[in-house]
Amino acid sequence: MGTHRARVLLPVVSFRPCRRLDGNLHDHLGGSPFTTTGGIYELNLKPSIHGRHETCEGNASALSTDDYMTYQWIMDGMDIPGATAQSHVPTQNGTYAVRVTDDRGCAGTSAGWNFSLLPPPIPTITGPDAGCPISGVVLRTQSYASYQWNLDGTPIPGSTSQVHTATQSGMYTVTVRNSTGCSGLSGGKTVTIYEVPGPPVITQITDVDACIQSGIVITFTNGSGATSHSLVRDGAVVAADIANPCAYNPGDGTTHSYSIRAVNVLCTTDSPAQPFPDEASAPGAVQIIQILDDDPCAQSGITIFFSGGAGAVRFDLLRDGVLVASDISSPVQVNPKNRADHTYVIRAVGESCLTDSPPQVFADAKNTPDPTIPPPYSNVCPETTVTLSTEAGMSAYQWRFKGRDIPGATGQTYTATVSGKYSVAVVTVDGCTGESAEHHVKVVFCRDSAVSPTGCIYPLRVVKDAGSPTGTYMYFQMIEGATGYNLYAGDIGSWYTHGTTLERRVCDAVVTDLNTGEMQASLPLNPWDSYYLVTAFDSAYEGPSGFDSSGSEIPNLYSTCPP
Repeated sequence: MGTHRARVLLPVVSFRPCRRLDGNLHDHLGGSPFTTTGGIYELNLKPSIHGRHETCEGNASALSTDDYMTYQWIMDGMDIPGATAQSHVPTQNGTYAVRVTDDRGCAGTSAGWNFSLLPPPIPTITGPDAGCPISGVVLRTQSYASYQWNLDGTPIPGSTSQVHTATQSGMYTVTVRNSTGCSGLSGGKTVTIYEVPGPPVITQITDVDACIQSGIVITFTNGSGATSHSLVRDGAVVAADIANPCAYNPGDGTTHSYSIRAVNVLCTTDSPAQPFPDEASAPGAVQIIQILDDDPCAQSGITIFFSGGAGAVRFDLLRDGVLVASDISSPVQVNPKNRADHTYVIRAVGESCLTDSPPQVFADAKNTPDPTIPPPYSNVCPETTVTLSTEAGMSAYQWRFKGRDIPGATGQTYTATVSGKYSVAVVTVDGCTGESAEHHVKVVFCRDSAVSPTGCIYPLRVVKDAGSPTGTYMYFQMIEGATGYNLYAGDIGSWYTHGTTLERRVCDAVVTDLNTGEMQASLPLNPWDSYYLVTAFDSAYEGPSGFDSSGSEIPNLYSTCPP
């Protein structure tokens, strides 16, 4: 049946209008008999689509077909509701077709038409938000086929490159077109162009102190329209938001180039530069090297050594802030005439400026010692001696009796065994010497008081003397309070075996006080080797009578003179 239909319908499409065919097909076509079942037979229409296969999003691009009675547009096999006109504007990517019928009732569907909506470019603008008129603000966008920059929605004539330099405040956008012909508009970027402030002028630069490097003061007129000012030294900003006048310390005495910069947010204008040095005309630093005491043992003056002060025309000495010597040189000697602490300063004097040394405190000391001998002044029986002492911490001591050195008495203390005037001479660690006042000592007689004991000032001695009635004098140490002295002689080897004969003893001998602490008595010498001793006594007791051959003291009970 398919073979017959193809053979029968082709003549109908070519020569007869498309209509309803009933009954036997041969009745209508005059052909060989062919029986139908009474269906409707139609010849298909072949519509075509005209238009573009792609367009940019946002641009209306219609698809159309030829004239027919009815139309139904189709996308991806689905009828598009309401799309029943001869043309249709696609809003989505897809495959489009159109089904049509004509006035004879014939119908047909076109072949598929691929259609794409191309995305538009989305440019962005980069660059600063603010700038100055002269340099402007450089705005950039991405690379596209063409550009048109706009200010507040109006195209900027001639601004058709990727980069635009904004010199006016406002809202900037850029319209671009890419290689597919699609165009896009960027978002807006607000740019502020600030006014350039007027130039400030430096009216004066002064040195705070021409004698020392201490800073400068710059006075200027403000730049018109400026919101603040900065100080520029040698081309670099060294202080921002400065006051007028401006105090500044460069930290050296070099000549620098100064200018004032007027600032209006981002825009600046510099004043003409002015060179200026922060001079230091004062003499160079002066230093006290050393202060020496001319004589540490006496208040006699000091010597000051100093150096420095380059450029000074003279040097002065100040003590406690008062000038005491002028036009001095190092070393300088001065006598404060007291031992108090004083503050000394060397002043270097220039043509118009001064430089003082750091102060130094010094005292013209008198380190001469003034030793003292405190009590006791006398012994208290049964003690038969008096222990004397003086201040500790000295480097040397020498005890004296009646102005004469006591041999071996070189300690801080001394044990006095005889009455008289004692003193002590000392030497300090600084080498200064001093002597105490005389200390009157009275060694009173006690029952245990020995005459000329070991270590005494006046030991017992026997001296041949032609002036003596007997040709011999015995000398021994005086004991204060004794009423008399007994003299004894004995044979060597028979200690204390003396008897009562004259050659053996002299009781209550006649003695002479030499007023030196030493006593003198005439003594007849035995013609043989003998020993001699002296004892002191008062109304009740006789003192010890010396020492035996072993060095032990002999008790007075061996004595044969009264008491």
